[in-house]
Amino acid sequence: MEIKDSEGAVQYRRTFPYIEAKEDYFESWSVSALLLTGTNGTGLLVSYEVYSEPSAPEEEPTGWFQVFGVVNGKFIPFGAPLVKKDFKVALLTARVATRWVEGNAAGPSANSKGLIDDAGGFGVAADTDLWLKVRIDGKEGWMHSEEDFRALGLPED
Repeated sequence: MEIKDSEGAVQYRRTFPYIEAKEDYFESWSVSALLLTGTNGTGLLVSYEVYSEPSAPEEEPTGWFQVFGVVNGKFIPFGAPLVKKDFKVALLTARVATRWVEGNAAGPSANSKGLIDDAGGFGVAADTDLWLKVRIDGKEGWMHSEEDFRALGLPED
């Protein structure tokens, strides 16, 4: 995998082990990148994934992320990859705006089509930010951006 600048010069290179496919085993790698934009500049989030067949009896982490940016005019990776085999991640709590819709305490109205038509509701408010409190290798903190969620492998929806 190579990351090149606009003139084609290699700024970063990573090689992956080659394992020849056998009748009952093969392995493949994929690499993808997303542009990160923030108040302090831009960067690149690179995702690495490995797929093996047959799969191990127990599911193992198969991917990790690495963040890149420009510091003092030089394109560099920021520290070690963010996700590794023995990483301990715990989701502790979530904070999100909710909405409550009052139901009909007297039961369904005469023109109701079913018992649930006049029921109240509780759910996540539209256009709200989700905040997650996480513990990563013993350190706790809050996260709330799509980049944060993707770095932990959480779905975007």
